[in-house]
Amino acid sequence: MIRLLTLSLVLGLVGCTPSIKHTSADLNPKTKPVKIKDVTEIFGNYSMIGRNPTDSDMGDYSGKVVIKKGLSDSSVVVEQSIGLSEKCIGAGQLNPKDGQLYVRFFTHMVEGTWTLLEDGTLKGTFNLNGRLGSQYDGIEVWSPISL
Repeated sequence: MIRLLTLSLVLGLVGCTPSIKHTSADLNPKTKPVKIKDVTEIFGNYSMIGRNPTDSDMGDYSGKVVIKKGLSDSSVVVEQSIGLSEKCIGAGQLNPKDGQLYVRFFTHMVEGTWTLLEDGTLKGTFNLNGRLGSQYDGIEVWSPISL
């Protein structure tokens, strides 16, 4: 029993099984959306909170995001770190018509769209494996941080 408890505590500390719970207010910032005019507007470091799709047993999580220049003038590279154990790299593209950022994380078969808010936060919805239906949609909020 003590070994199991110790293992649970260690796994919780390294972020293998996120056990945090975000409120609806955390995941729904109250600022207005604005169009991203140029990807350089969103380059930087962000803290991240997220909620996996309801069909997933993974729950809520938090981490860090870095957005930097991609291969073209309208593309970005998105690096996510979740806990101490998981890293995801995504390729992002600005949609000039709606001013939103479309990101695809190939290693996890996840794609989504992020909207810039007035306060510099990016709010996104993502989908696992291109499945249809809201039960397959997750939410992430990336809040800017300065180093």
